[in-house]
Amino acid sequence: MLAEAEDVAARAQIKADGDAPAMVPSAGDLSYQVTGLSNGIAYNNGISTLTWRHDGISYDSKWYFYHVKIGEDTLRASGLITPQGLAPVTALQRTKADQSVRFDYSARRIRFTPGETDSELPAGGAWDRFSALIQLSALLAAAPERYPPGTAVRIALTGQGDVAPAAFAVEAEEPLAALNGKTLKTVRLVHRPTREGDPKIEVWLGPQIEYLPVRLRITQPNGDFAEHTVQQAVAVTVPFYQPPAQPSAPAAIAPAQ
Repeated sequence: MLAEAEDVAARAQIKADGDAPAMVPSAGDLSYQVTGLSNGIAYNNGISTLTWRHDGISYDSKWYFYHVKIGEDTLRASGLITPQGLAPVTALQRTKADQSVRFDYSARRIRFTPGETDSELPAGGAWDRFSALIQLSALLAAAPERYPPGTAVRIALTGQGDVAPAAFAVEAEEPLAALNGKTLKTVRLVHRPTREGDPKIEVWLGPQIEYLPVRLRITQPNGDFAEHTVQQAVAVTVPFYQPPAQPSAPAAIAPAQ
């Protein structure tokens, strides 16, 4: 857990993002079939796993993917659960070139390693790529009527050593074949890159699995992509954090007669 001052700073920073309600999805384990293109070579037999854990106060989760043709591409993040959704504290993207991110709410800076660079933490906070997906889930789960097709969810998103505004356009509902043959209703959101070198991010969120991703597709500028489609989703029971009980005051001792 964070020191009290840092916890307070983080919650205040995220609260400044506005009054949009959020409903964080329950803890769960999800597995995905992965197809894609890497250096012009197609593959269709990959598996990735989303391990989503929180206790109502904080979260620590990861999305793991490994394929012999492209190696590892794992996202991991931890942070706080707030009424406005997620407040990330640390994040790691593990690929051929790892990058870690530290959100310093007291100093209002985002610190990147390697490179030892930092950026200003925007008012209202910012999200790493993994935390952003769960934040989108939480926003749509709490108030889907706020995000009809044609609107956009706007957040600050970390990239390779910096942070920038990102818009996830809400598109029409779309049924998808997932969960080993079932058809799930989904809402598709698309982030189209505005800067050179950034990927295109498409995510289909499913109301039937608490708006967690049914499908995720990341497309690189060179055309390489990875598309993850959920095949299994299992709820996991995680005890919610309970603050320690306050000690009761000692009983008064009656004066001697």
